[in-house]
Amino acid sequence: MKGSPARTAIISLIVLGAFLALRPAVHAVPTEPSAGPDLTAEILIDPPLPDEGEQVTITVLVKNLGDVSAGGFSVYLYVDPDPPPPDPGAPSPYPWGLPGLIPGGTSNLQRYHTFTSQNCNHTIYVWVDPLNQVNEGSNEDNNLVSQTVCVGVQCTDDDYEPDDDTCADAGWITIGAIQSHTLCTDDYDWVKFTAIGGVTYTLAATNLESHADPRLWLYENCNLYQAGPA
Repeated sequence: MKGSPARTAIISLIVLGAFLALRPAVHAVPTEPSAGPDLTAEILIDPPLPDEGEQVTITVLVKNLGDVSAGGFSVYLYVDPDPPPPDPGAPSPYPWGLPGLIPGGTSNLQRYHTFTSQNCNHTIYVWVDPLNQVNEGSNEDNNLVSQTVCVGVQCTDDDYEPDDDTCADAGWITIGAIQSHTLCTDDYDWVKFTAIGGVTYTLAATNLESHADPRLWLYENCNLYQAGPA
């Protein structure tokens, strides 16, 4: 199990016997385009856990999830606004202008910022089309997105660290058991169990805290792990 970036996730192993499901924590994406334009955004931070005074790169991935092109519109970026948007008292944003976006199209926008205080209360907001220049019909609810940023906060070892960082050090997990893991950037936590033929097992990461984004990979043995994710 790889965590990227940090915080806590609950890992459970359950015997089902019907299907094999590997269920990492992911953001839901519509399987079909929405009718008309549908603008939204995703916020990416690099590094994801900056130190106090360290410059970060904020990347805003603007998307049109709809099946119709969007004309020109604005994108507003806020860092630690008080009050936050859409409150009319929110401070002035950093604005971008986009000439339009085709169905399924994306556009990358970047801005640099330096956080000067150490805590997990920092929040970045992106508001797509705040001036309602694009008629999205009923698809307006995903125009305002946010991302919490932890600054100067170090990962805390959980009860399994550092004894589960390699495949060879994997500890046994009981079928149906629940473990609480603190995941750090590029952190690998390993567990092992005995599988019985004809029985199906499901691995699930649940109760994810802010910034937790685990990937769950399954291998028959450590030799197969050397070949890469299953």
